[in-house]
Amino acid sequence: MGSEVQRTLNRKVEIIVSLLQPRVVSKEAVAREKELEETKDSYKTFEDEPIIKGDRILLKNILFKTNYSYIHGKSRKDLNKLAKYLAAHPEIIFKIQGHVCCVDHGRDGIDLKTGKRNLSEARAKFIYDYLADHGVAKKRMRYQGFGSRFPLGGDPKDDKRVEILVTYVKKVKPKKK
Repeated sequence: MGSEVQRTLNRKVEIIVSLLQPRVVSKEAVAREKELEETKDSYKTFEDEPIIKGDRILLKNILFKTNYSYIHGKSRKDLNKLAKYLAAHPEIIFKIQGHVCCVDHGRDGIDLKTGKRNLSEARAKFIYDYLADHGVAKKRMRYQGFGSRFPLGGDPKDDKRVEILVTYVKKVKPKKK
């Protein structure tokens, strides 16, 4: 009988759950999340006038191939319109910001083309290179990848995005006649 009791005790499974230490979030990240919360419903399109410093332009119809840093062919039309607009407005200085979703702890996705964990940055750079190839001066723009650090909340597909952040708008001097 003693061996039957021993066998019963040996058949149990113990699950021990320990809590991880809370993630430390920088003041910058908290401020950025607050800023995103305040602005998530106030994105502009690039055709809205006037464009001012601090505006965020969400590129809604720029769709990337899943896990790659290049766009679907159907996105070229909208990207061409953006390039034409920005080339015609040299007073706008901006950052291209890439975001991905569905990756834990603010990490970035893996770009299957390169195998590197920099998908959000690679997508922002793709837009940067595309705009540069279509007449937008490189000195007017920067690009940056944020990984999954700044989700908008709601549908995860909304977190797979590229945004234009207007960092400066030069005063345009009227042309002399």
